[in-house]
Amino acid sequence: PVLFVLTYRDDQEEGSPLLAATQAHWPPGAEVRTLTVGRLDDDDAGRLALALLGAHDDAARVAAAAIARESHGSPFLVDELVRAQQARPPQGPSPAVFTLDESGAERVALLPDDARLLLEVVAVSGLPLPVDTVSAAAGEPPRADEAFALLRAHRFVRFGLREGREIVETTHDRIREAIVSRLPPERTRLHHGRLARVLEANKDADPQAVAIQLLGAGDHDRVGAYAERAAEQAIAKVAFDRAVQLFRLALDHTDASSRDAVRLRLRLAGALAWAGRGAQAAQVFLEAAERETGAPRVELERAAAEQLLSSGRIDEGARVLHGVLAAIGMKAPGSTLSAVFWLVVYRARLAVMGLRFRARGADDVRAEDRSRIEAMYAVAMGFAIVDVILAACMQARVLIHSLRSGDRHQVLRAAALEATQLAATGGRPSRRERQLFDVAESIREHVGDDAETRSFLEGAKGVAAFLRGQWRESRLILEASHRKLPDSRSPWFSNANLFAVRCLYLSGEIKELVRRQAAAFADAQDRGDLYTLVNYATTTMMTTHLAADDPEGARRCARESMAQWSQTGFFVQHWQAMAYEPDVDLYLGNGGAAYDRLLRDLPALRRSMLLNVQFVRGMTCYARGRCAVASIGSVPKLRRARIAEARRMARRLARERMPWTSALAAMVSAVAENADGRRDESIASLRRAVTAAESAGMAMHAAASKHRLGEAVGGSEGAALTAAARAQIDGEGIRNAARWLAIYLPGTWEGDGPRAKRRR
Repeated sequence: PVLFVLTYRDDQEEGSPLLAATQAHWPPGAEVRTLTVGRLDDDDAGRLALALLGAHDDAARVAAAAIARESHGSPFLVDELVRAQQARPPQGPSPAVFTLDESGAERVALLPDDARLLLEVVAVSGLPLPVDTVSAAAGEPPRADEAFALLRAHRFVRFGLREGREIVETTHDRIREAIVSRLPPERTRLHHGRLARVLEANKDADPQAVAIQLLGAGDHDRVGAYAERAAEQAIAKVAFDRAVQLFRLALDHTDASSRDAVRLRLRLAGALAWAGRGAQAAQVFLEAAERETGAPRVELERAAAEQLLSSGRIDEGARVLHGVLAAIGMKAPGSTLSAVFWLVVYRARLAVMGLRFRARGADDVRAEDRSRIEAMYAVAMGFAIVDVILAACMQARVLIHSLRSGDRHQVLRAAALEATQLAATGGRPSRRERQLFDVAESIREHVGDDAETRSFLEGAKGVAAFLRGQWRESRLILEASHRKLPDSRSPWFSNANLFAVRCLYLSGEIKELVRRQAAAFADAQDRGDLYTLVNYATTTMMTTHLAADDPEGARRCARESMAQWSQTGFFVQHWQAMAYEPDVDLYLGNGGAAYDRLLRDLPALRRSMLLNVQFVRGMTCYARGRCAVASIGSVPKLRRARIAEARRMARRLARERMPWTSALAAMVSAVAENADGRRDESIASLRRAVTAAESAGMAMHAAASKHRLGEAVGGSEGAALTAAARAQIDGEGIRNAARWLAIYLPGTWEGDGPRAKRRR
């Protein structure tokens, strides 16, 4: 075992190659925790100041409290202010406590001229800069080395290495701000101008640094060109958020009516999309579209619609996309029944066409054909796990047009996605599905095994494995796919990440789920990615809240997220809330509320056609069977009907004939037989559930079944079973095991006392 602790400053997160490589290549199975070390609160900062002052009288306590406030919770600044306070001559029983600005001014005034000049240049630059650059901008002071050593000794600056060069920067932003605030404006502009000239003279200079110095010097005419160069470099380093800031800076210093502004606006939109900020990217695309006509306008609106859909702005994205389809002479089905009809038509047409096509280069495909394919693909991709029937319909249409166009890239993408659509129906892989993946693989080998193509194809296979209940295999494939393109923010890879996290839940790895999901959820919040937030909040986020014994947090999470979601139809996210929210009531022992919540949306689910997806069908039966039995206490007169309903759900699950549905069928059967007082039959079902769940890789379902089996059989065998199950449940960080078990297998489970009477 190895414990590896890595510390870094916030401003190093994007610029450090070490951090980028480390975060992208953690070995499989590594437990990674990121802890943010924030500011101290005022009480802690005051205690630190008092300890450093080395006194505990009233004057020291007054000084410590003032230092704590002035430091804003920074331990470094607490130390600096204490040092400054102690360096002052004694001032009686009530010493004046001065600010960081005053402290800095006094300390700077005591510096020799050369050191003060170098410090001013470092502070004005606002960036870590090579030591020789700072010296040159300061006029090459004759004793620069001694001056820098003095600045380091007084903790004004710190040094480091970047790309083999020694760099220097101020030790803290507030120290830098205090120094700059006391400089006359003309002196600040003078330092900026000198830094800009020195940097420009070096062909390897950082263009971002040049842009900042030109801006500070008031030379606005040349800022845009350097900011654009810096933005392009940031994109090459996959620092998309930094690129966004720099493209905005370039636009601010470019004539808004010029063609350069149009080009920069498109690059800004692309950077926003790569950064996963889809809603912002869409807005920029739409602003650019207003200045265009014809095909360019249509293409920009299509890009905007794709970003809106991928970020969860379903209604707005659909409106824009319908306009795009109309502009190119197409339209999407207007209802679920229409989508089903056309899906049958398109798949029949594909059966007649076959998968052969005449390959053409991308340049040989007509622009209007490419536009049609991209528009349909945007619908298929944007609705992939929102409105799966519409997505399947448009995906089949994409494949038809891709085969006709002959564009290998389009065919590969369409074939892989069509294969995942077929996988959603469940059962063993069909001949057609295997053919589609074979076509995609052969194209990949022909066009070259680039990382994006391989990652996309592996991701499609990983999703197909998930849809068949192969949780472990799916996660391994999806994680391998993600490692090839760790910084991708495309809609497809967002879906792949969602499926990978759900695999953790279904395979019972709750502790790892908590860790992975927390980071992904925080990232989605930062980017305003409603799509990812809602998909987590209506599924695994509720699970992690319940694992932490926070049922109200689980309920709030789901309801607040769904309040922001589209209400124009019954989509996958509505089903997720329907299927997972009852777990909160099961956890609280309120089976009647769980059943009512599930049944409330059942008619809408049936109309949506989502039950054609095996995963949706199976999980719905599992939830309905559990909730039916759990609700008996609230409606005793319906006891027989609810038990019969649970048995019916168990039979439906068994008919799916998949390892994972067999495990769920046995669990629902056990719950029903237990409620009916049929102890022997319930025990037999639990034994089948343990075996089936372990075989399907559903460790937590197996543990829950094992625990209930132990409760049912009692005696030494029962004690051993419950102890083993409890160790596994506790090992995954579950706070309240009794309530947790009620989610999986609700009911009261008897030991090996007198047998319950059979109920007829």
